[in-house]
Amino acid sequence: MSQSREIKVVSSYGDIVTFEEHVSRLSTYFEAIKRDILELTKGNDYFYHFLQKMHLVYGDIYFTENHCKYYLHIATEEAKQTVPPQSEWQASISLDDNGYPLLIYHFLTIKTYMRAKIVYDFFMPQFISDTAFFQEFVKDILVGIFDWKYVSNDKINKCVELTFHYKNIDYTFFMVSKAVKVLIGSFQDIKECLQNFKEEYSRKDIFIIDIDYDKAKLPEMYTNLFEELFKGPNEQKWYFWSAGSFAGFFDIHFRTLSSCINSILKIGKRETFLLGDLLSDTIDTQDQLIQDLHSLQTGINTTHEELVKKILTFCFNDEFYPFNIREQVTTLNKKRRRDFTIDNKKPKEDFWKSLKAKGVEQILFDAKNYRGKICYDQVAGTIHRYLVNPAFGNFMIIVSRNGIDDYTELLEHYIRKGEIVLFLTDEDLIAMINAKRREESATTIIEEIYHDFLRKK
Repeated sequence: MSQSREIKVVSSYGDIVTFEEHVSRLSTYFEAIKRDILELTKGNDYFYHFLQKMHLVYGDIYFTENHCKYYLHIATEEAKQTVPPQSEWQASISLDDNGYPLLIYHFLTIKTYMRAKIVYDFFMPQFISDTAFFQEFVKDILVGIFDWKYVSNDKINKCVELTFHYKNIDYTFFMVSKAVKVLIGSFQDIKECLQNFKEEYSRKDIFIIDIDYDKAKLPEMYTNLFEELFKGPNEQKWYFWSAGSFAGFFDIHFRTLSSCINSILKIGKRETFLLGDLLSDTIDTQDQLIQDLHSLQTGINTTHEELVKKILTFCFNDEFYPFNIREQVTTLNKKRRRDFTIDNKKPKEDFWKSLKAKGVEQILFDAKNYRGKICYDQVAGTIHRYLVNPAFGNFMIIVSRNGIDDYTELLEHYIRKGEIVLFLTDEDLIAMINAKRREESATTIIEEIYHDFLRKK
């Protein structure tokens, strides 16, 4: 054993141990987490074998002036499981007042490193290679963040080109619609595309999404490219995202994006969420609600109703004043029980204000914990009984696990009766929770479902 490994360091609980003992503790901790990860990922053999190859690799430790250097790395590829020469070691740490290297933070960051490995080395390569899925995700992100209007997509040479329109104020202070071209590809492919269609792209704003996320100098490369191709005064704007930007986004929001991430990992939505939970050191109210929803069995109505009430309270407690949610309201004739009603008093969002103007004084939610999709026949009686009350204004929301099967019959019901019945699935509830997490309104999810319903009629 190298003498350097006998160097004393500040380890897990602030105690003083040898570097060898510190690494041994860290390895034990790492392997315990790895076993739990493997248990969750049995559904995908390829992913499972990738994780089996994940190892903690470390080198010696040595002092350099007031710091020390050492090598500590999580590797997932065979070629990277050997310790490089000291000239390539990057880790450097300061010393405490007694001259001991401060390595206590390792036990706080090991999960972060493991999650990043999964995102960067396994998820992202497959995410990018699934062109259609990646395109759709990019489209949704740009529409959601910038409120752009999606127009079309095309294949230009080896690049994917998405066209959007967005509103811009011109020099006369009028709102004009401008086109922005989004190019997805590698640097070389995008460069050739811009060169071959230079005149056309010079008249458009351009958004670059480069899939070579391991190239650190990409922003500089694109800056030089645009200066070379589009010299002279013009009003063209260009933007840049690397695939590394997406990787960082997925890494930070692993739990909240578990449904999307599972489309690549393919281990199950619940398992993907639990994987994110395992690889995070904190859990908050939002995470607990999502985890409870994932783990809740179908058929247990009371438990489902309690959880739905918690979610509705979390999502809407500051959107009405005063907020008042009533549960299991029994009517005077004892024939109808309504799971939840929220008083539509002083609504903050325009959507609820518009419904209030149409007579929706109380918002009715009915919870159904069915295993599969609900058939219209299963809820037709419920709709008929509930919506006789004018306070509901011919509007109600059914909270089910998987939505409705025969949507056509629901639309025909609307045409006959003028009654709007929306369905919120588990995925919709999670989207509402995550909207609230981002300090946005959960109402936007319901509003989109409402307008989607009207567009289909």
